Amino acid sequence: MPDGMNFRWLGAAGVELECGGERLLVDPYLSRVPFRYLFFGAPHPNRELVLRHLSPARAVLITHPHFDHLMDVPAVCRKLGATVYGSPNANALLLAHGISSSKIRIIHPGDNFQEGPFSVDVFSGEHNRIGGIIPHIGRLPKQLNPPLKLSDFRMDCMYSYRVSAGGQSILLWNTASPVGAPAADVLVITASRRPEAWRSVMEKVKPKAVILIHWDDFFSPLDRPLRPMLAPPRLGDRIFRRMDPHEFAHSLETIFPEEKIYIPDIFQSVAINTIR
Repeated sequence: MPDGMNFRWLGAAGVELECGGERLLVDPYLSRVPFRYLFFGAPHPNRELVLRHLSPARAVLITHPHFDHLMDVPAVCRKLGATVYGSPNANALLLAHGISSSKIRIIHPGDNFQEGPFSVDVFSGEHNRIGGIIPHIGRLPKQLNPPLKLSDFRMDCMYSYRVSAGGQSILLWNTASPVGAPAADVLVITASRRPEAWRSVMEKVKPKAVILIHWDDFFSPLDRPLRPMLAPPRLGDRIFRRMDPHEFAHSLETIFPEEKIYIPDIFQSVAINTIR
């Protein structure tokens, strides 16, 4: 049996897990197109960044098909040979980009599948609301002719995943609800909700460590230093403020002083058993 898993953060919600020389990716997004494309134009993904930062992978898990989770996946599939697992909307978007149906798997909560050393359990997720709404949700446009507008990457449903390999488990949990949450050695969450919102999840999962991702401004290109994304305004705050992952981590440590809260460096591989 391989000796455990290595974790590598790819920026935004992107994660690479490695075990025994095999790799599994979650939501790889490296293009980080400028903010103006939310309103104007249809950007092309940066395939060169995919080749520069990623190695061949067995599979890609898509939590949901918004552009910052799916846009680079067709290039990953073509260049790295990966099979892609996701929702019906993700399937349709990948087909529109010319990916063969033989490389796509539609999944549902409750599914379990094996990819090399990785065993994957699928659970429901829930997208964070922005200004009280979930952006870009619903049916896909009738015409999907790449390059697509960012608003064409519409979400139908969202998944969470537990990945087990090498005698370890890592849970990428995408809802503040603890319902159905399994135990795991490591819990991966975003800093987009208040730290207190994760209390019941952490009590249910009982992880030995927590990893914070998806706090960075994914409209800022990779050749610039990372900066936090803008956070939704709160009563009494300035209208515009940026997330502070270190403040978030400190708040979590106050609630759960026995837990290791880890803020990864982008593209730096770390053995899971060293985080705990």
